[in-house]
Amino acid sequence: MSFGEDCAWWGRQDNRPSSHEGLDFRCFVDSQGRTIPLAEGMLVPVAEEGDIRQIFNDFLGQSVLIAHDLCGNGRRLYSIYAHIKAVDTCRLGEHVLAGQIIGSIAYGRCRTAAAGSGQVPAHLHLSYLWLPLSFQKTFDWRTAHLDQEIIFIDPAECLSHSLRACK
Repeated sequence: MSFGEDCAWWGRQDNRPSSHEGLDFRCFVDSQGRTIPLAEGMLVPVAEEGDIRQIFNDFLGQSVLIAHDLCGNGRRLYSIYAHIKAVDTCRLGEHVLAGQIIGSIAYGRCRTAAAGSGQVPAHLHLSYLWLPLSFQKTFDWRTAHLDQEIIFIDPAECLSHSLRACK
């Protein structure tokens, strides 16, 4: 599912309460050009260096909020890796390097009505967002779209260039 889409790609494909806040990855292309679907337990590396600020439950597993060194206009850039199971070494305050494993793909029953059958295919959700330097709240997916302090940006722009392109 792409950034800004309004309908879920799984279950009954109902309208979402807000536009999609990131990218959903359901597969990847390996070095031999084969498309490989993501599966429960596959390892999740971080794309960019940063500090782990929060680890919290989401509707499929856990989300990890990472602060990056890019700041501007009184804000700091963050990324969120969602629907994973954080590894034991993934701890608050830990500094992580690009490529470091922070978790594995979670898979389970969805706790939302939109799932229909209750199953959501295994996937990784990735968001990038600007938060005020003074942001101290616990991040909450259910209310994030209502919070005027949170500015979501398209992760594709960050991943296809560098974090500097996210300005």
